[in-house]
Amino acid sequence: MSLLAFLFLAPPIFLLGPLAGLIAVSRPRTLREWWWLAAAALWIGATVPRSGGIAEQAVLALGVFITGTFVGVALRDRRPFFSMALLALFLAMPILVLWAWHLGIGWDELRLAVIRDGHQLQDALSSLPSAGDGGATAQYVDALSAGIESAAALFPGLLALTALLGMYLAWHWYHRIAAHPLGAPAGPFQGFRFSDHLVWGAIAGLALTILPLPAPAGAVGANILVLFGGLYVLRGAAVLRAAAGETSVFGWLIVGVIVIFLLPIALGVLISLGLADTWLDFRRRFAPPTLGG
Repeated sequence: MSLLAFLFLAPPIFLLGPLAGLIAVSRPRTLREWWWLAAAALWIGATVPRSGGIAEQAVLALGVFITGTFVGVALRDRRPFFSMALLALFLAMPILVLWAWHLGIGWDELRLAVIRDGHQLQDALSSLPSAGDGGATAQYVDALSAGIESAAALFPGLLALTALLGMYLAWHWYHRIAAHPLGAPAGPFQGFRFSDHLVWGAIAGLALTILPLPAPAGAVGANILVLFGGLYVLRGAAVLRAAAGETSVFGWLIVGVIVIFLLPIALGVLISLGLADTWLDFRRRFAPPTLGG
């Protein structure tokens, strides 16, 4: 379900590019591997825009760079999945910046392109018959209209988080498909953590945002905060998942509904929990004590 949701709601190349690349370098031998490799290549070919704007070109370029860096890191290292994914992202983003600089694409051009694409999508949805009945489509159009400017300003950070999710799904399905996969599968979500030194990334983003620096520095800082804020939200959610233990599906549905209706508060709580886990290591406290012999 998560695979299909990502393919239809996010740029498919962030998932299918790494998946196809990983299967290819694993020397596919089985019919299943070859089928998935062909299906991924065909899907990418069918969804790549033939004459996209600046924003679509940037998404495609990052997808290609992510594919190359992630597969390259997986071939050379045997570190845990998230360390590989984060390293691949930190290698791909500067390459994207150099690509944009080479083509003469500046920050303002990219931001305006995202705004233009957002308004085009809004106009297309507004023309649907269901958009005028006050239902789900109309509510989505209103939410889209309210969030276009913010999404454009935070586009690189949101794109980076999407790429991380795509790499996670690609790694997960790769280990289900490949007969002889590289590395170890990703661990359970409740064990999600990363180097405590990454807190300096969040601090750097905050400093760039609040210090009286030239305008580009503030935009860079805001996007860094989006990326690291998203990581700490996930870390806080992992701590919460570990603390909950064996919770029923109904219980998690209730939690999901609460998060949706109290999203700003929920995000603040999860970020705080993720940051606090850097120093307090809550999951070590949750672990049952080891009995001596």
